[in-house]
Amino acid sequence: MASLSTVYGTTQTITVTGLGTLANGSSATSAAIDNTSDLFLDALAEIVIDTASGATAAGYIEIYVKGSIDNTDYDDDNNDKWVGTINLVTAGALTRKRIVSVAASFGGAMPAYWQVRIKNSSGAAFTNGTLQVRGVKAQAV
Repeated sequence: MASLSTVYGTTQTITVTGLGTLANGSSATSAAIDNTSDLFLDALAEIVIDTASGATAAGYIEIYVKGSIDNTDYDDDNNDKWVGTINLVTAGALTRKRIVSVAASFGGAMPAYWQVRIKNSSGAAFTNGTLQVRGVKAQAV
């Protein structure tokens, strides 16, 4: 009987317009990610944010995903799936990072198309931000 092993796809940087200067209280949503060809069973999304000097210790960054079956209609912001929070813990200018699983937010099944939405509740505008994703597949060994 064959067992399964994890196989990772190539890391891709995904465009999130305005993420690098996102104002406190605002959200930015990534470009769409198409899973209809790669057929990943999961995707790991890595969010890296640089906060400004005005960020508060009680601040945080919320991470959501939104899905679509046709790459036209996506979940609206009120119905996005929460995938994680980056807690700042320390005030000021810092680099914060979090890696989250996308499939877990959709009950274990990846949508055909998906986006990441990042909401800034840090107390200050971001000074930089990136989103990278890496797909996950299984192979028989």
